[in-house]
Amino acid sequence: MQTHAEESAGFPPVNPPITSVVIDRLVRDFHARIRKDPVLAPVFLEAIGQDWDSHMARMRRFWSAEMLGTERELDDPAPTHRSLQELRPAHFDRWLDLFRQSAFSICDRQSAYAFVARAERIAEQRKHAVFQKAGLTAPYWLRAATAQEARS
Repeated sequence: MQTHAEESAGFPPVNPPITSVVIDRLVRDFHARIRKDPVLAPVFLEAIGQDWDSHMARMRRFWSAEMLGTERELDDPAPTHRSLQELRPAHFDRWLDLFRQSAFSICDRQSAYAFVARAERIAEQRKHAVFQKAGLTAPYWLRAATAQEARS
């Protein structure tokens, strides 16, 4: 816990809260990594073209709603994901790898873990929404339950 003297001396908080500034930095860093990534850059270009600014604004709203509980209506991304011909389950895994790198690069450790935990659930939900009907993948919770039943 930070003392009042430390606060008044200008020291940063021990566990800085997640703020809109942190979310903005995370979104920018993450999308800079995507733009350079040979696996994900083509998928994102197919989905959003060159309109990175609008996409990042949408992602800032999304992460603000997820992490700060802001009241913002968000579009369902599943139809867009399903329309991408080249999208595969491995793309979500790569997305998660890059997101983890950004989170631990930008955020304090506690906040990074909070972002990553939420991102892992989102990746599983998106994979399920996009690929489950095609029989290409099962969500983590279903794979875990099936594995548990097999061991019983």
